[in-house]
Amino acid sequence: NLYEDGKVCVSLLGTWSGRGVEVWGKDSSLLQVIVSLQGLILNAEPYFNEAGYEKQKGTQQGKENSRMYNEMVLLKLVQSMTKMVLNPPEPFRSEIAEHMRA
Repeated sequence: NLYEDGKVCVSLLGTWSGRGVEVWGKDSSLLQVIVSLQGLILNAEPYFNEAGYEKQKGTQQGKENSRMYNEMVLLKLVQSMTKMVLNPPEPFRSEIAEHMRA
């Protein structure tokens, strides 16, 4: 899971419980972390990734909670991008400007 305060809970990173290949090992790579984030967290219904919320899946309340969660994520994303464009961090100023022009 990804949280508004920046917290990331993924077993591969050791920030969530896991077993076997789900936890970081000597052969683990950054690619595994990125693929895990993409496949397990960045999906159409991230609301249900939170422990216990999967029980709501398929219910009207779950659908509504998921919809409201997605709307809040979109709002936070737009706010974050607006802040980044208006006041970009110095090391990334030219990259952000170039990206937003594209």
